Amino acid sequence: MQKTLLFVFIIGTLAMMLVMSLTGASLKTQATPKGILDLELPFTKQKATMVLQAWQTSYNDKEVSNTRVAINNTWWDFAFIFFYSGLLYLLVRMIVRRHTGMLNRVGLFFQKAIGVVALLDVAENIGMFRMLAGAVNTPLVLFTSVAAALKWILVLLIIIYILLTGLMLLTKRRSV
Repeated sequence: MQKTLLFVFIIGTLAMMLVMSLTGASLKTQATPKGILDLELPFTKQKATMVLQAWQTSYNDKEVSNTRVAINNTWWDFAFIFFYSGLLYLLVRMIVRRHTGMLNRVGLFFQKAIGVVALLDVAENIGMFRMLAGAVNTPLVLFTSVAAALKWILVLLIIIYILLTGLMLLTKRRSV
């Protein structure tokens, strides 16, 4: 059952990465080379305004603005949040079950932190929706940017934990 669930979350995460990459491709412009990340982490009202102005032009002959593309891409992110946070949780849970001591305690902390990551991502999306609707102000930009930055820091730490402890488990198996 756990392997099936893990498989579903891996496939879901990869599928959503592909969907968001394809649907958000036009968000990467000369002014916004990082695409949606430029709106996640602007940190200043001026930068957020520049991103939004760059996206007001249409990206194809259908007259669809990149603002609309960014809104759709942000909606897709909710499915991605479900899959990637579920995947991280399952991987950390698998590691926690195989370790004791400090690695176990760190893993238990990260299991809880994954819920915080998901909430930060939702908060970031709400902030981006507000900015995409035209409500660009310094507190909102800072709120969105800090939520995104904290999310990315936690995700990076969790991935490092998964990779290092996974490597330790593989090394331990080979030495036995």
